[in-house]
Amino acid sequence: MVYRVTEKALARKADNKAKILTAARTIVAQSGFSGLTIAATAKQAGLATGSMYRYFPNKVELCTALFRQLSGREVGEMHTIAQMDLTPLEAMARCCFNFIQRAFRAPTQSYALIAEPLDPALEMERLVYRRSYAEVYRHVIERGISSGDFSPQDSKTASLAIVGMLAEPLLEPLHRFYSGDKTPYDSHQLALDISRLCLNALGAHQQAKQADLDFLIHESH
Repeated sequence: MVYRVTEKALARKADNKAKILTAARTIVAQSGFSGLTIAATAKQAGLATGSMYRYFPNKVELCTALFRQLSGREVGEMHTIAQMDLTPLEAMARCCFNFIQRAFRAPTQSYALIAEPLDPALEMERLVYRRSYAEVYRHVIERGISSGDFSPQDSKTASLAIVGMLAEPLLEPLHRFYSGDKTPYDSHQLALDISRLCLNALGAHQQAKQADLDFLIHESH
């Protein structure tokens, strides 16, 4: 007799997997991937530790699934902005500003995604998503070159450079939170500064004065 998985069983499995990923996300938001274990995740999800292996055979697979979920959401946010009815200058300003602001909403998690030392398999995932971010920016940059918002340049190189310009200045402030330092940080000003730097690098400096930049990103708050 062939055993058929019922819709109820499939729904229960999907529900438990979602619970596990939600629990894992809570742990990473508090202590990074270093604090994520099968046992801790099971406890947070309200499941038996042994049952975890039905969904994720080991920690690496759990971390990989969570990394893809979290990074995919962030890339999706950038893609949504890039698809709005905005000029290339507006789209890039808002992408940059939102990237920084969102990073500070969950700083420990953001540091874990951007810079925490990871298993080689996860380092590859990180590379994949850095390229995904760059691809979103590349399309905006190409539109900006065509419209005259940005200087003529190689869009692929420029998009990869923007990814680095957004991430690198975040390492020190995000690491503070990751290390347990809860000292208030002016993330709004940092987001403005980095956004302006990115626009300047793309050749939009004449159009990105302080007042203009505030206007461009004000709807992103």
